[in-house]
Amino acid sequence: MSEQIQIALDPELGIDPETLIAAWNGDSQTSNLGELTASTDASPYYDPTAIVIVLNAAVAIASGILTSLLTDLIKDKYLPKKPEIIEIHQPDGQKIVIVKKK
Repeated sequence: MSEQIQIALDPELGIDPETLIAAWNGDSQTSNLGELTASTDASPYYDPTAIVIVLNAAVAIASGILTSLLTDLIKDKYLPKKPEIIEIHQPDGQKIVIVKKK
């Protein structure tokens, strides 16, 4: 069962989405779970200024695994401390993961 997860990056993170996409897709541990791609959609569920990227996963990913991998990748490469990650489940089954600076 494939899954598509929207990931909203808070602009205050100062992370270029293309850089994060390249880091995720270039790492064997994370890219094995799915491919990150850019999205032209704004985030209607969080903040319209948030940058949305999309994880196209071949199989459903446990929330804890996704959160852990995103946290580690962002902390290791971009921020001195862990970001805040909030997961929202929409009534239609869509999952959006919001990444904010602590």
